[in-house]
Parts: sequence; structure tokens; C-alpha cells
Amino acid sequence: MASFQVLPLDFAVRKRPAAIMLVAAGLLLLSLGARASKKPSAAELAAITGRGVLLAEYDAAAWHATDAVLATHPKTEPSGGWPSIRTKALSRRK
Repeated sequence: MASFQVLPLDFAVRKRPAAIMLVAAGLLLLSLGARASKKPSAAELAAITGRGVLLAEYDAAAWHATDAVLATHPKTEPSGGWPSIRTKALSRRK
């Protein structure tokens, strides 16, 4: 069976400073590239806003539908949690 030696982090830093600097420089360039992205046009912003409005309308409809279902189907679970097969099986034993 092979054994592995875990080296402390400072060992890696001392032995490979060039590699660590290269990785840090790459991450810096990636973050600068992400910041330099172009701003969305007015048409793109209008499309995003339209999708947001539709999502808000859908959310409101789901909220009202949930309230309507809960009003017609009162809670029967005494624990207040989700009904499960195990809960139903245990209640049959009593």
C-alpha cells in the first residue's frame, strides 16, 4: 500500500514561487477581464425587465393559488410537518 506524505503549505510556497505568481497573475487577469465587459443595451435591459415582470406575475399567481388550495384543504397532519410514509405507518399501529 502506498503512503502519501502531506507537506505543509509553506513548503509549496518556498519551492514553487514562480508557479504561485503565475497562478495569481492569471486570476488577476481573469478578474480584470470580467470587469471590462460591455454594458447591456437598452433593448437587452428592456428584455430583462420584461422577463422579470413575467416572473413576478407568475410568483403572485402561485402565491394566490397556494392560498386557495390551503383554504380548501385544511391541514390534517398534527405535527405540522410534511406527511411521510413512516408517519402514516406509525399512526396505524396505535
